[in-house]
Amino acid sequence: MEYREKGNQSKGFELKRLQKEHPDFSPFVLLKLSLIRYGAVLTKRAKKEIVRQNLQFLSDAAFGLQFGEKEEYVVPGPFLLRDGTFVYINYGETYLDPYQIDWCEEQDVFQIQD
Repeated sequence: MEYREKGNQSKGFELKRLQKEHPDFSPFVLLKLSLIRYGAVLTKRAKKEIVRQNLQFLSDAAFGLQFGEKEEYVVPGPFLLRDGTFVYINYGETYLDPYQIDWCEEQDVFQIQD
């Protein structure tokens, strides 16, 4: 599968196309592969909620090293998808067109946005 610029084919469009072309393939597996391919970034609201719920792997002073303010430096654990499986995201990578993970207070969930 070749990379296409966002203006040519969005991640969401690509994901829907793959789900249509492969209806017997789990949509959650396709989502995981897309998240790994495009990466993900956390919004400030998501980072604050991760800290509030203490969902991060590292503290802000792991091994006595200070990485910055707790609200700004967050390394969360895996994200649980609705099918009950997890997806890990490499948060240190620089991606061209990452998904955004945001916190939706009304629904009390993290949401993946294209």
